[in-house]
Amino acid sequence: MKPKFILGLALVLSGGWFGCSTAEHHSQWVKVDEIKITFASPPMAPRRDIPPPEAFYPAGEAGREYGSFTNIVAGRIARIKVTWVDPNYFRSKNQTREFLRGLLANPKTHTWKYHVWSFGDGVPLLVADIKDAAGKTGKWIIWSYPPYYWAYQDGAGQWWWGDTEP
Repeated sequence: MKPKFILGLALVLSGGWFGCSTAEHHSQWVKVDEIKITFASPPMAPRRDIPPPEAFYPAGEAGREYGSFTNIVAGRIARIKVTWVDPNYFRSKNQTREFLRGLLANPKTHTWKYHVWSFGDGVPLLVADIKDAAGKTGKWIIWSYPPYYWAYQDGAGQWWWGDTEP
């Protein structure tokens, strides 16, 4: 085996890399701690109409789980611009960055393509604009119930719904 492959495999298995898991795609790997996270100034209060109602229950998706959120977004997120953060929950930009990176790398999450929970979403803890590796934009809205739960719109416009294990 090639040394680069062995190093890459070790980093993937240890959770140190966020991205593709094969040697052929090593140039596309993105380390979670290298994802650029910026903050809007001034912050924009979250709207009540996102995600749009048509994203809540797409036809044919009820009941299907897609696994860990990190597997859905692995290697796809290049930049995150936080447009709203609850100042009562997050005390600093660094705390917010670590929280986001923790969610991105957390294998103990669940993902669906429909609004799986039965309660209302309320005011989010955090809203962010996403730019993927191809330059396409999306959105990430995170709430706390607990556990944390979110709606994520990828660069293709697909909405994903996720939560952390309690």
